[in-house]
Amino acid sequence: MQSYNISNKGARTLNRVVGSSDFRSPEAVLRHLIQHYAHGLIQPSQIVIDLQPAEDGTYHTQKKWIALYNAQEGEFRGKRMISAPDIIGAPEIASPEALTSLQKDCIYSWVITSSHTSFRPHQPNPLAGNVIHNYQSSVVSSKVISLDEIPVLQGESANRVVETAEGLSYLRALADDRYAKPETLLKRLTALSQRDPEDIALWTPEQGSRGSYPERPVVFGDLSHRFCIEGDNDFDYSGGHSRGVLINPRSGRAKK
Repeated sequence: MQSYNISNKGARTLNRVVGSSDFRSPEAVLRHLIQHYAHGLIQPSQIVIDLQPAEDGTYHTQKKWIALYNAQEGEFRGKRMISAPDIIGAPEIASPEALTSLQKDCIYSWVITSSHTSFRPHQPNPLAGNVIHNYQSSVVSSKVISLDEIPVLQGESANRVVETAEGLSYLRALADDRYAKPETLLKRLTALSQRDPEDIALWTPEQGSRGSYPERPVVFGDLSHRFCIEGDNDFDYSGGHSRGVLINPRSGRAKK
């Protein structure tokens, strides 16, 4: 649990409140304040996803999309590129309109995210790698999640992936939710894809190809028979649609 420090002045104020009231401790004062005055301020994080694919549905590689968002010109100004956590979390943190639009886009195209897998084949464990969100972004800070093993997944279903420690860690990294329970991840993916977990497939490169092509984009798409989360294509893969997410200047995520 996160711990916080309080200044000497704050501590003296709390002690005075305890001494002149029915509260038995400073902790009781803080608990009362949170429960009665701050509870309404605690809301789930919201993201504002564009209701339409960028550039009227133009197809680009991840490399090209990253460059467009980094340029911050035209429709890309004030926005970052959508990430895997945005898509996986969309059923909970996006507007219903944005979720519906995103679901349709997954049916008609691959949705290219700013999320990326980078492999380190020369490490002691050749399956080690990083999951990186906001990859190569000059607009918002990138987040690197190092994994001792990114398992080889060749269409394994989501319900099977979460049964292994390595698979669960990888899916948690894609969702940027380190402590998510397997059932929570499956619930989000089911709501996103409108498919059962056994019809949600994950792909990562085979071990032998990771050294030749260590940089891979993360993309989402529905192939009519299965919903796919793919991380085994080249960085310069022919691509698909993408879309913007509004940068909240108060979120602390935007670079200065």
